[in-house]
Amino acid sequence: MQMNQLTNHVRSHTGERPFPCPHCEQAFKTKNNLSTHVKVIHTPGYVPSTPHKCPHCDKAFQSPVFLEGHIRQAHTGERPFTCDQCAKGFAVKSALTLHLKTAHGVVPEKKDRLPRSKKDAFHHVEEDND
Repeated sequence: MQMNQLTNHVRSHTGERPFPCPHCEQAFKTKNNLSTHVKVIHTPGYVPSTPHKCPHCDKAFQSPVFLEGHIRQAHTGERPFTCDQCAKGFAVKSALTLHLKTAHGVVPEKKDRLPRSKKDAFHHVEEDND
């Protein structure tokens, strides 16, 4: 493992985000993540590449995870994410998480990590003072 990889890995544990966005209040663990954020969020007219093509239709996606979710939802009907409260199945994990929250009031435990932005830090401090 190279030194910068180790540094980035350590940040996953410490929550350190030393690369602030000059356009908003978000901060990032790596320069690369900051550059991607600025390009995607703050560059007018930027159209992200969609290299992951669906073999069943003409849709394409930025990541293989989004493609897999699309294939399950639109083509195979597979629902590998099952609610442990009512046994309902979902094609994507985020849909299960939303279902658990809205249908059963189950909120996943938050990871103990530092806030991503100054705004989040402010809300975090408010919650601690309640």
